[in-house]
Amino acid sequence: MPNIQVKNVPDQVHAVLRDRAASRHQSLQEFILETLIETARTPTDTEFFERYRADLEALDDGRPPVTRQMILDALEEGRAGR
Repeated sequence: MPNIQVKNVPDQVHAVLRDRAASRHQSLQEFILETLIETARTPTDTEFFERYRADLEALDDGRPPVTRQMILDALEEGRAGR
């Protein structure tokens, strides 16, 4: 498995990470590895929206897309019917 080495970590950052690891009864190594895994697992905004767009394209059934104006018109129609 590859290794990562981080140099020049500010003292304040090191202290915060060390304290967070201790509060979870983990070594600093375990805590940082867990944090890296979670960071890699969580998609960025760009990745999320690319996946969302791809999912929408896969669901395309030939109907025209819903536009902003269609939504606003439907809301107005609903409000007028109250």
